[in-house]
Amino acid sequence: MKKIIYALIGLFIIGCSSSDSITEYYINIQIDKIPQEYANQYNFADFKIAIYSSKEDYFNETNPIHVGNFDSSGKFSISKNITSNSYYVDIFTPDFVLSNWQPSDLNVDSSNIIVFLGNDVEDFYVPVGVNDQRAFVGEWNFMKYDGHYNHGSHDRTERSKLIISKDFSITSYEKYNGIDFTVTYLYANGIKHISTNPEPYENNYPYWGVDKTTGNGGLHNYDNIMLYFTPNTNKTTITFIDVADEWAMYYK
Repeated sequence: MKKIIYALIGLFIIGCSSSDSITEYYINIQIDKIPQEYANQYNFADFKIAIYSSKEDYFNETNPIHVGNFDSSGKFSISKNITSNSYYVDIFTPDFVLSNWQPSDLNVDSSNIIVFLGNDVEDFYVPVGVNDQRAFVGEWNFMKYDGHYNHGSHDRTERSKLIISKDFSITSYEKYNGIDFTVTYLYANGIKHISTNPEPYENNYPYWGVDKTTGNGGLHNYDNIMLYFTPNTNKTTITFIDVADEWAMYYK
């Protein structure tokens, strides 16, 4: 009988010690502030949050491990099912005007903007800024050319749309002499031209020449590709200065 009692006591002690050693992890976030121009339109309780365990799920907005809301002070905390792994966090208003989305390389991001690590400090809240760059994401229709820079006049492609995706890719859909072209860019740490398909060659694409010094049209604007909301359009129009130094305007 004593042996049974000692065995039960031993199991109880082991159980207590093992439960005491379990580490609880948290994702604690506090919205830093609402941008001044939106301060009268939103409050902290308007913000929602979705947490994903993979980058692909974050981009596709599938399989969230948690969906919730911030409180009135701009705080959010969760520990259920959280480990020390990396998580991809989407913070947004229901109309997607404000969010924590911004061009980033999520493979190296350690700045607690989108990628967060579960931590074991219960009362430590990571401050996160929100902005209106998420409004870029979506399909934009071509409006007009608004000029060109650093080269003379030449034929232009017929543009139809520009798609800016949550995964930081930008795709321009263009046509020239009956041939459809897709021009792709990556929007992270600046905008970089990735490819033009089909591959341009002389006479099949008006931006084929690469000769910046003579002023001829060409794929030469590799360092100054820009995207911005066209001023005084309430973010319904964007201007895209592309790899050919064309200033193209698009609208939603």
